[in-house]
Amino acid sequence: MNTEYRYPTIFSKSLSLSKSTITRLLEKLEQDGFVTRSIYGHLTIVDPTAKAWKLLPILMACEKTFDEHCNNLLGEEEAARLACAMDKAADKLREREECT
Repeated sequence: MNTEYRYPTIFSKSLSLSKSTITRLLEKLEQDGFVTRSIYGHLTIVDPTAKAWKLLPILMACEKTFDEHCNNLLGEEEAARLACAMDKAADKLREREECT
């Protein structure tokens, strides 16, 4: 796992969600056995469990199926344009949040 994505603050910025929302979601994932959280003072490190890693192939298959459905519905070129526009919009939202 990329260590950069082991910190709740990174999740918050990447997903454009508040830190309290991330904390609540991580608590639920921990209760359900998908992650462990290690707290070192003010630093929290999140790690996936074996249970979470077992879901990876299923999630990857879901992503592939979703991409195929989008491409079939919109065409590959239009689906790619839409994905790019959504990425740009998300980036702008993150920039705006950093300024406030």
